Amino acid sequence: MNTVQTTGEQTDRSSIKLALQAVIVAIWLLCIFTFSAPEDWKAGTYGTDAILPPEQIKLLKLGARLSSCFALLLGIWSLWHRKDSGRVLIYYFPVILFSGWILATIFWSPLKTVSIQQAVSFAISICLAMLVSLIWKSEATISRILFHIVVVLALISVGLICLALAFPQYGVLTKESSGLFHSTTAGATASLGTILTISIVCNYGWNWSKFIVGPAVVAHLAVLILAGNRFSIILTVLFGALVIGLLLEVAGKAVLLTVIGGTCLIYLLVDPGLTLTGDAVDKVEEYARQGQSTSQLKTVSGREEMWSKMWISFQDSPVIGHGYFVTSETGRIHVWDEWGNWTAHSMYLQVLVSTGIVGMVLFLLAMLTPFAVLLTRITKVGRRARKSMTLLLIMGCWFAFWGILNSSVVGPTQPESVVFGVLYGAAIASVSRNTASPDFVRGRRGRRTGSLAENAE
Repeated sequence: MNTVQTTGEQTDRSSIKLALQAVIVAIWLLCIFTFSAPEDWKAGTYGTDAILPPEQIKLLKLGARLSSCFALLLGIWSLWHRKDSGRVLIYYFPVILFSGWILATIFWSPLKTVSIQQAVSFAISICLAMLVSLIWKSEATISRILFHIVVVLALISVGLICLALAFPQYGVLTKESSGLFHSTTAGATASLGTILTISIVCNYGWNWSKFIVGPAVVAHLAVLILAGNRFSIILTVLFGALVIGLLLEVAGKAVLLTVIGGTCLIYLLVDPGLTLTGDAVDKVEEYARQGQSTSQLKTVSGREEMWSKMWISFQDSPVIGHGYFVTSETGRIHVWDEWGNWTAHSMYLQVLVSTGIVGMVLFLLAMLTPFAVLLTRITKVGRRARKSMTLLLIMGCWFAFWGILNSSVVGPTQPESVVFGVLYGAAIASVSRNTASPDFVRGRRGRRTGSLAENAE
């Protein structure tokens, strides 16, 4: 009996190790290979160069997605036999229903290739979430997953800064030329990287997180400034303050307030008339406007026109939509003096127009269920588990707000959709097991004093 039990435990450990490696491979491949070549007309207008020929970029992205799918499905298959798998995967029933509806909409989509491509992108995020849910138990595993997420986001920001400064011909971090990483994608990546890194330091205090928080946050903030995406900056400030207020220990808050107070006092001694403050306010206002008039700002940078056209398009097929990620009956809609399959520039409107009321109901049910259950259980667990749940709820709220002005998790595969997959899987793991794992609830405090390699490995 002992031999059989030992063999079973060894098999479980091997399966979990394989699944963890699959998650890490998917995180890196899906985050790194999300860049694109500039559109032809933008390349001609702004002189933007492609870092690689468009055909090679498409092959690299296809290879990354296929490799990620294979790794994730292999990982899920290796853990399918575990007794707790059913209890975990039952929480995926709403998102599986939504995924099934996505597939159904392909039949009446005027752009079937687009619908299939975007359906696959969403499916990859959900497969990543499923595998994360199955292995999100011990603090060692959680630490390693979050370590790789934080590192890859930081490296993306560092790479974008280097390319923007050294190779401006690639149009990195620009809105007009849309080279490599669009400013919106870069802003989302940097905002998520900042908030997630700070959250991990405040919540877990792992040594590797303390080591990386400074360089990572500096790199992300630099990208936020260079990209100039105002909404990502606003969310970074708001959610960064929320994380510090809810997750940082009292001693940490005291030190932070002391530093802020001391800095303000020194500034008043240097500039008692607040002359520099007035100049700074003018510069900030100029940066925030980015050359736009007050009327343009009131229309949310032209989104009012976009949303009105999308609402009209929604009324053409209100129940079943036009086909996943297709926002008109013909696949072409005229907005901003250009014809094309425009996105709705809002996650909620994108789902509503492309999948109809049916899809919208299923989508909201799928997205809200795990976080709603988390919210009901947050007062019934220990302090450490409560902080972990709070972290997941904060990150979930970030995605909910970001989706107001962007396609977000229902858009193409990009770093934010990878992070969403990990956090969505973590949320379901927390509610399905009720955070019953001793390592997850109490944490192994000894790991705080471990080395970077010990915590990451």
